[in-house]
Amino acid sequence: MPGAPSEPHLPARKPWREALAVGLTIGLVWWLLRGLRWDEIERFATNIRPGLVAGAFVIYAASYVARALRWRVLLQRNDVSFGELYLITSAHIMYNNLLPSRIGELSYVVLLREKKGLSAADGVVSLLVSRFLDFIALGLIFLLSVASFRGAHAVEAFRDLPLVAVASVFVLSAGLITMPRAVAWLHRWLGADLANAKPGSLRARVEQAAERMVETFERTAGASTYVKAGLLSLVIWYAKFLSFTLMVHAMHDAGTASKMSFWGVVIGSTAAELTTITPFHGVAGMGTYEWAWTVVFHGVLGIDKSVALLTAFGVHVMLLFFSIILGGLAYLGLRRISART
Repeated sequence: MPGAPSEPHLPARKPWREALAVGLTIGLVWWLLRGLRWDEIERFATNIRPGLVAGAFVIYAASYVARALRWRVLLQRNDVSFGELYLITSAHIMYNNLLPSRIGELSYVVLLREKKGLSAADGVVSLLVSRFLDFIALGLIFLLSVASFRGAHAVEAFRDLPLVAVASVFVLSAGLITMPRAVAWLHRWLGADLANAKPGSLRARVEQAAERMVETFERTAGASTYVKAGLLSLVIWYAKFLSFTLMVHAMHDAGTASKMSFWGVVIGSTAAELTTITPFHGVAGMGTYEWAWTVVFHGVLGIDKSVALLTAFGVHVMLLFFSIILGGLAYLGLRRISART
């Protein structure tokens, strides 16, 4: 197995994209904070309860356990231990949270290849399937939240969203089921078109990559695998939203926190989580995450704008802090694995 570098070699970053992400982040953060007074921020920060923050951290770390178990189900590889997958998961999420434009998403594929010698097809297929399952699970939990939440603002604002969520879950499920067949069809088409490609050429490498993806789908795709991974996806998101709820309660007294119940947090934070997949994702998601959170909590759920905004920044900072702690420890653990191999 080749020796692994100290950190994954991610694709080269484009200066204009980094500059755009930095500019977007600075502009949005300034625009969001422009109406707040420093004494409001200071009072908000000093009232945070460490015990609830610690509880949120434990639950958030537990969601990583479910993620590592899901990778294990999807990869179907006995040569990668659960402990190694937990470290890769932790490092992957840290890179994903900190790097702009979702560049960190590819760190999972790179870490699997460089630390364990797995093919890019193993990483790409399991990553694609996991993202489909993430959105399906998110849609199902969102439907439960709309059905359970009784806020007067939510009734009007979410009148049509349940239908959108149901349609999205249906389309994503159909896409997940048909994806292996689509890749197999693409491989057959490429095989016929690239049959005479010179060995080592780009055309030949494309055909070989498609062939490896077909083989990976044949090994991993199946109803049993998808059901197990899907249930773990529900556990992942439930744990993440529960962690968010504890963060919210850590920042507010019982009266204010009661307006942000678990299902209310699901509704509000879903919009913030969806901003992380957009091309406009800023540096560490700062600005875009808070904007989406505030729009829903203030505009839809009727929470005071300053409270919603400070809560958004508080949850996001804690989320980044948690991922840096877990990712930093994982980075050290992966370096030890590299040293042994």
